[in-house]
Amino acid sequence: MEKRRSYTISMKLIFGGSGLVGSNFTDAVKLSSRDVNLLSYEDTLKCIQHYKPELIVHSACKKLSSKLLYDNGADYFDENVKISLNIFKAAAIAGVDKVIVIASINAFLKNNELLSSDMINHNIKKTLSTEYHKQYGLKSKVIYLSNVFGPFFKDTCNGFVPFIIEKCHNAIKNKTDINLIGNKLHKRNFIYIKDVIDIIESNINSNEDMVITTKISYTLEEVVNMVTDIMNFDGNVIWSGGYDDIQNKDIESLNHRVKFTNKTSMYNALEETIGWYLENEKNSYSTNIL
Repeated sequence: MEKRRSYTISMKLIFGGSGLVGSNFTDAVKLSSRDVNLLSYEDTLKCIQHYKPELIVHSACKKLSSKLLYDNGADYFDENVKISLNIFKAAAIAGVDKVIVIASINAFLKNNELLSSDMINHNIKKTLSTEYHKQYGLKSKVIYLSNVFGPFFKDTCNGFVPFIIEKCHNAIKNKTDINLIGNKLHKRNFIYIKDVIDIIESNINSNEDMVITTKISYTLEEVVNMVTDIMNFDGNVIWSGGYDDIQNKDIESLNHRVKFTNKTSMYNALEETIGWYLENEKNSYSTNIL
């Protein structure tokens, strides 16, 4: 029977350390694009050899929004796949014990042209996990997240919730209505980042792939209504047109273990996220690779 190892701060290295997921980890060395160029295999290998981690959490990615993905799918795919290829290869060569890879439930979306590059990108992470274990014995697992949100998001490219928070904030400052393009009845599963981190860290010794989501879906309109209520917005929210045809992201977990998180209510999670945003709004910044 394999002896399970307990990981400590000296053993854990986070790639994507300034992004939404990476920023919320504790007890780890967190690196961003300012610290290492993950598009370079040589730089990635040197970094790993320098820190000598036993555990790597790979949450790095090219900055993403739906519009950027729809319009620049090739560039998005190219850079994100290169990052994953470099991390896995360098981790195997450097003798890293284990890699945890953060992916999206977009991996399970089939026959969707708008998100095809993202779907394949996240499926490649699973392929790398399998093949590097077979050839090098590198232990790894892929954790698929539904629509994650919370404190430490970098900009509105971090999903629908940050986008709406900023839209509402600007509308209050400028005394305007909120104009949104999209179908307000489309549903999504939203998960709070602090709950996600708790689940990942409590299962850190497991080698099973995992899907983290919630049993509760909210319409986009319901999320907007909660945000505007918390932020005391008294103007109008005007919906028009259609943004995409993805009504709901149904999860096909296949052989992956599904972990449902309902620890923090959606309203309370939004309150905490909005509170963090209002305290840090003036200091927000963006990067291309988190």
